[in-house]
Amino acid sequence: MFFFIGAPFNLLMRLFIPPYDPEDWSRTRAMIFPIFAGMFTFVQFGIYNDWVLTLSIFSVAAICGLIVGCTTKSKRPPSLFILFQILAFVMAVEWVWFLASISVDVIKYFIERTKLPTSYVGLTFMSMANSIADIIPDTTMARQGHSVMALTAAFAGPLFGVMLGIGMTLTRCIIR
Repeated sequence: MFFFIGAPFNLLMRLFIPPYDPEDWSRTRAMIFPIFAGMFTFVQFGIYNDWVLTLSIFSVAAICGLIVGCTTKSKRPPSLFILFQILAFVMAVEWVWFLASISVDVIKYFIERTKLPTSYVGLTFMSMANSIADIIPDTTMARQGHSVMALTAAFAGPLFGVMLGIGMTLTRCIIR
């Protein structure tokens, strides 16, 4: 199952995010990264219609890839490895932004097709998205024999988030 679902995402991650772990350094990935990151950024910002700008940025990215290939060793990360780590963080944020915008577009399409009220669909998806973060830790705790703690966390975590969010919002409104 992982091969069919996880392998394409793993490939995309390896192409679009530079090596960020010194143990996992790959000069080939570091050389390919600027080209794919540049293309993804242009598609994300929607400026791919200007072919002169696209070609110039693609050329700059290819030159950056060649510079990385000529100045680094194949088995040892460069002295400015922190730059690759910062770029990996930036690309991860860009991917989260991209996936979040796709999720919003899917929800908008669902609302248009079903003619359901926006508030119901929004609350449903927000409650599901709020609970997804608790699935893995809660099931891990339950498998380790802490089932009461996992059950308590399943109810208390979202409740705490809602209470804290509403409490802070209302406190701010009262102070104003």
